[in-house]
Amino acid sequence: MEAARARWQANGIDTYHLSFENDCGECGPDLIEPRQAVVWEGDLVDPTGQTMSVEAVLDSIDRAIAAGRSVEASYDAEYGYPTEVWIDREARAYDGGVHWILQGLTAGLPGDPASLGELENAKQQWRTLRPAAYEYRMSFICDCPFSGSMWIKVEGDQIIDWSTDFDERGEERSVSPLTMDDMFDDLADMFEAGSIEDSGVRFSGAAQYDAALGFPAWIGLDIEVVDPASELAVLAPRFIFVVNDFKPVAPQPNDHEHQDQVTARNRWDATGLEDYSYELSQLEVDGELPLNQDGSFKEPYVVSVVNGEIASVTQFGVESEVADVPIYTIPQLLTQIELWRQAGLKVDALYHTETGHPVIVSAFVGATRHHFFTIRNLEASG
Repeated sequence: MEAARARWQANGIDTYHLSFENDCGECGPDLIEPRQAVVWEGDLVDPTGQTMSVEAVLDSIDRAIAAGRSVEASYDAEYGYPTEVWIDREARAYDGGVHWILQGLTAGLPGDPASLGELENAKQQWRTLRPAAYEYRMSFICDCPFSGSMWIKVEGDQIIDWSTDFDERGEERSVSPLTMDDMFDDLADMFEAGSIEDSGVRFSGAAQYDAALGFPAWIGLDIEVVDPASELAVLAPRFIFVVNDFKPVAPQPNDHEHQDQVTARNRWDATGLEDYSYELSQLEVDGELPLNQDGSFKEPYVVSVVNGEIASVTQFGVESEVADVPIYTIPQLLTQIELWRQAGLKVDALYHTETGHPVIVSAFVGATRHHFFTIRNLEASG
C-alpha cells in the first residue's frame, strides 16, 4: 500500500475522473451501480455522496490496516491508485464490510473543453431523442447561494413535480428547478461569454454530455473576471452542474384537462403570490346544494390568505370561525382538482389566463355533478 501511495503521489494528478462502484452486496441498485467520481484540483465533486477520491480510498485502507482489520487490495501498476479493495471480506456492509471497485482513471475533467458548438450538437441530439417524460437529480455546486440539489420530474417542456434535497441557504429555497431545455439555454449564454470580452467575465472548462440522449451530464466552468466593474464580477469563481439518476418515466394521461391543470399550476407558481384574497362561491359540495334555510344560495365567502396560509374567512362582512363548506388556498385547490381527477371524477375547469387560478370548476361522478364552485375578484394584498 505504501508503494502504491508513493506511485500515486509521484504522478501528481490532482484533477481526474474515474468509475467508482460500491459493491456492498445488500444495498439497493441505486447505490450499487457504478458512478463517476470527479476530483478537481484535489477536491471531490460529488453531490450524491456515493463516491470517493483516490486519496480517501488510500486513507481508508491505511486506517483499516492500523485497526487490524482484514484488507485485500490491488493497485494500478502505472498510477498506483486502488483498483479493487476488500475490507473484512466476509462481513456484511452493515457490519463494516467493504468492497470498492475503481476503474478507468483518466487525468483531467470529464468530457471535452466547453464550447458553444458542442453544446449545440448535444442540444439537437436531445431535442431529437428526448423522452416524453423524465425525471432526474440536478445539482449546482459553487461557492454561492445557488448551491444545492433537486429531484425534478418533467413532461414535455413542463416541470410537473420537484423536491429539494439540499439547499445552501436552507431557510429560503434558492435552487430553481429547470428542464433540460432550460439548462441548454442557460449554458449557451455562459459558453457564448467565453469569447465576449465586454461581458466582463470569461467562462472556460469542460462539458460532458450523455452519449445516448445528449443531455448535459457534467459541466464544470471556471469563471475569470476580465473587468472588475462588470455586473457579472460577483459570480463565484467556479460553477459545476451535475445530473444524476436520469431515467425516462411514463407520462401521465395526455388529456387536455390534465395539461390545462399543469399549465394553470405553473402560471400560479410564477406569480409568487403568498398574500391575497378572493371570493369563493360553493354551489355544490359532495352532491349537495349548500343552501340557506330559506332555500337561497349562500353568499360568497371572502377568503384571506397570508404567507400561503388561510388567515380569515368572512361572510356578510363577518368573520366566520368555521365555514360549512371546504375552504382552500389556491395551491390547495389546484391539488384538490388533481386529486379528484385521480379518484376518477371528470373535472371541467376554467383557469385564469394570467394567474392560473381556477375561475369555475365542476367535478362529476358519472353524469352526476358532485362539486361546483366559482372564484372571483382575486386580489393581491399585503
